[in-house]
Parts: sequence; structure tokens; C-alpha cells
Amino acid sequence: MLLASSIGSLIYVYILHRRERDSIPDHARLGKFLDKVSSVHWSPDEAQDSINALGSSIVETFHNEITRQHRARVERKRLANGFKWTGFAMITLGLICPLVAMLVPAMREAESINYIIFVAAASFLASSEILCRPAEDQRSLLKQYGLERLLNTFVLDWSEWRRDTIGSDDWSSGFAILRKLSSDVYDVLQERA
Repeated sequence: MLLASSIGSLIYVYILHRRERDSIPDHARLGKFLDKVSSVHWSPDEAQDSINALGSSIVETFHNEITRQHRARVERKRLANGFKWTGFAMITLGLICPLVAMLVPAMREAESINYIIFVAAASFLASSEILCRPAEDQRSLLKQYGLERLLNTFVLDWSEWRRDTIGSDDWSSGFAILRKLSSDVYDVLQERA
């Protein structure tokens, strides 16, 4: 029974890991962004508000992606730590079983169960290693930091551009900043995928 439970947990971990690796990003965020952008009007008296709305929509979209990256990394790490500590607890239990069988004659069956407990412990420790590979965790962390760097740079560039264009109708450099951010973000996401 314990062995079946351990094998079941291994299968669950594999499916969870596979689903996370092959997951498609949440398209609802992109839909929300496109809805905001489609409601923007570019008449001369609304252009200032429209460019501000466009910039804030882009910041919100990329901030959500950073949050999603962080949440996925923390969740994977938490699950891996749970499996690791469960494995250590089972190893301890497996080591105690022969001692209990030797000290308490009525518990003679406990001596033979320790091998089953060791196999279950090994499956939990293997699950932990499958979930939390250092290279994958480092790649995820670098992606998150790359996105944060781009977002911070964008906010500074955007603020500087807004300060310099107050009362002006020159929107081309603002659109260039938005295009550059969009391109850079997708480059970071594809580079570390």
C-alpha cells in the first residue's frame, strides 16, 4: 500500500511537472490588454490620455507575467521541499523499524517493513529532484529578473519621455519606447524558454 502510494505520488509529480513545462501562458491577460487598447481613442483632445492608458496597460501586462513567473517558481520549490522532507522522515522511520522490532518482541513485523519504507523514501527524494532541478530554477529566476529589469527601465524611460513631451504632439518617440519594451520582453521570454 505504501509502495503504491509512493508510485502514485511519482506519477502525479511527473504529470504536474510535464503540465507546467508545457503550459501555455494565460491568454486572458492578453485579451484584457487588447480590450484596453481597443478602447483607446486617438482624437487630438484624447491623445494624451490614450498614450497614458496604453503605457499603463503594457506595464500591467508585463507585471502580471513577472508575478506569474515568481509564483510558478515558488510553488515548484515548495512542492519539492515537501517531497524532500517527507523522504527524510520516511528514511528515519525506516531506520527506526528494526530497532523497534528488536526492543519490542510483539512488533516483529516492523523489521520487514523497513525496506518498503526505504523504497517509498527514495521515490519521494527522486520526486524532489525531478521538481527542483537547479538549472531549471536558475533559468526561471533569470527570466524573472530579466523581466523586472526591463519593466524598471521602461518605467524610467516612459517617465522621462512624458516629462519631455508635456504639451507636445510628438508621440512617435513614445511609441518607439513601447515597441522596444514589447520586443525586449518577448526576447527575454523566448531566450530563457
